[in-house]
Amino acid sequence: MKLGIVSTFSDNGYIEYAKNFVHSLENNLDKNIEVFLYVDNVSIKTSSNIHILNLEKSVPDLTKFKIRNKDKTFKSFLWDAVRFSHKSYAIWHAAMNSNVDILIWLDADTEVIDKLSTDYLKNFLPEGYFTSYLGRDSYSETGFIAFDLRNPHTKEFFDIFKNYYDSDKIYNLEAYTDCHVFDATRKELEISGKINGYNLTPQQIKHHFNQTFNNYMIHFKGGRKEKREETIAKLRKK
Repeated sequence: MKLGIVSTFSDNGYIEYAKNFVHSLENNLDKNIEVFLYVDNVSIKTSSNIHILNLEKSVPDLTKFKIRNKDKTFKSFLWDAVRFSHKSYAIWHAAMNSNVDILIWLDADTEVIDKLSTDYLKNFLPEGYFTSYLGRDSYSETGFIAFDLRNPHTKEFFDIFKNYYDSDKIYNLEAYTDCHVFDATRKELEISGKINGYNLTPQQIKHHFNQTFNNYMIHFKGGRKEKREETIAKLRKK
């Protein structure tokens, strides 16, 4: 079974946090796991299993979406569809072109702090499920999502997923993040009986990602980035 990881980040994002993500993959990820990183212009020399792709050249529809909607205003990040469109188009492109069996999205403000193997990561997508995710009462936390691309409904899922952006149908949802697009697509195909989704966090917990992947990965989400050095130092003392 071939496993892949996908993520994306801007040039500034690389400088601010994603360089730590990339280095952690180099140091702690099994080399038989392929990585697909979608970037703007930053030049990165890294391990042979880590592939660097230009996002907008790979997915011209992203550029079209951004141009169409660049003047839209929004009252908070929940309605900033353009901001989160990069992530969704990167997931779509990797799913359609990566030639792996299991594809995992990781946010680029994540760091891998212990050795990650295919066997370890497979545990988070049980057999018989198309996707696994970090569920919440409101909308899913999509710092981690896994997909079994061998599922016969994979293309249908990602056609629907991408069409939310290509058709601007995303603006019919209650909010416009990638989380809301993922949930809407997943629920549509779950209701029709075509896929099964596995909620990794059915019990409400405070830190969905970090408690799920305790001692293996940390998501330095939002203000947690400011405490990165402190957090790393504490882990090294254990």
